[in-house]
Amino acid sequence: FLAHKDWDASPCPIQLPGLGPLERGGSEAYNGGAHGGQTSLSADEDIFLSGMSTHVVTLRSKTRPKKMYMIGSDGSRFPFLLKAKEDLRLDQRVMHWLQELNNCLAGESRVSALDTGPEPSLRVRVYPVVPLSRQCGLIRWVDHATPLHSIHRNFLSRQAEPLRDKGQQ
Repeated sequence: FLAHKDWDASPCPIQLPGLGPLERGGSEAYNGGAHGGQTSLSADEDIFLSGMSTHVVTLRSKTRPKKMYMIGSDGSRFPFLLKAKEDLRLDQRVMHWLQELNNCLAGESRVSALDTGPEPSLRVRVYPVVPLSRQCGLIRWVDHATPLHSIHRNFLSRQAEPLRDKGQQ
């Protein structure tokens, strides 16, 4: 099949279901892309998946997820987390719900701005979650984020400190 003379091995832009065109924020420049790392698309054009980087990092956690990079049609690298042994359909629904919440908050800030002047807008950071099957999926990598597990673990350790101090007296 791959050796067929009519086979075209050039990149074919595709769109992952539920992901939509890739967002420009959070991409990293990629020197080996179809456009040589140079953005040749206009700011209003959608970016689609045109390839995958061979660089994969296995993270140290129970399910050993993989951080990988997708190459956009503009040559940018977009980091994603490939998670196996987990059903990400609920995560995807939560992201959709949070996006609707953002839409409501944006509507509320426009209404209140008419009454009392501009107020700071509230917004929840959402990111794409793409279930590929019931056992694996892709999550857009969010830089500089702290996992809830870490926050919870730190909270519990701070709660335990006064008890340890009291026991030592």
